[in-house]
Amino acid sequence: LQRRGHLADLGFFSFEHYPYDPCATWKWQDLYEEPRLIRHIMDVWRRDGLPATVPMLVTEVNLAWQAGERYVDIAGGLWLADYVGTFFNAGGTGSYFFHYLPEPLGHACDGTRGTFGMHVSDRSFNIRQPTAQYFASKLISSEWVQPGRGQHQLFAAESNVHDDAGHTLVTAYAVHRPDGRWSLLLVNRDHDQAHEVTVVFDEAERQRQLGFSGGVDVITFGAHEYAWVAGQGDQDGHADPDGPPRASKRSVKPGDRFTLPAASITVLRGSVAPVAAH
Repeated sequence: LQRRGHLADLGFFSFEHYPYDPCATWKWQDLYEEPRLIRHIMDVWRRDGLPATVPMLVTEVNLAWQAGERYVDIAGGLWLADYVGTFFNAGGTGSYFFHYLPEPLGHACDGTRGTFGMHVSDRSFNIRQPTAQYFASKLISSEWVQPGRGQHQLFAAESNVHDDAGHTLVTAYAVHRPDGRWSLLLVNRDHDQAHEVTVVFDEAERQRQLGFSGGVDVITFGAHEYAWVAGQGDQDGHADPDGPPRASKRSVKPGDRFTLPAASITVLRGSVAPVAAH
């Protein structure tokens, strides 16, 4: 009890999150682990006695403590979206990217070249082009959530899109924005296949289901908008194409399906209405 009392005096609790071994060979399937990894370590801190009233902050975060090609590949953007969505759904208070400064590509112990920065620079630190994590960050902070000081409400969301091994291929994160619109962050972690999804909002207290209705903003960033081309030897790699996300507007009714391209992050944003009874 005395230990818990001291912990309750904390103004905040901060930690760093670098979940992967930078020297291990990167596999695309490693992306599937991030929601479990960040949720688990947050549960550990709480079980160790950190009171629920103490804000939890991540003040340094990325795939690993040494940058490699996975950072600048589209995989780095998808990982970041899963991390942010899961962290806040698990009760996190604030996340800080930390690596804002542009940096040249450097050698990693896995034999690839990458950078912590949101932009790749030359050796004189002149910006050459943005990275996948830059575009993913913009999508999260400017499209999924509403910029400014308004309060967002986060809701649990789940997907039934799985592969034969039981991996969840599409992850979902839902917010009700200050402007009254609903916004979904959908991450298709399937490297090769697009998936069609139907979005259903379950309003349990009124025993009804809702879906997007009217004009819906669709913003997508994925392998069609950004692809990393690895360099040879000491030659730097580059992205081609190198963004930006693709934006469109659809007129829909509840129950309409949305296509999530392979290896992509998609934001769906709009109003909802009840699903018509059959």
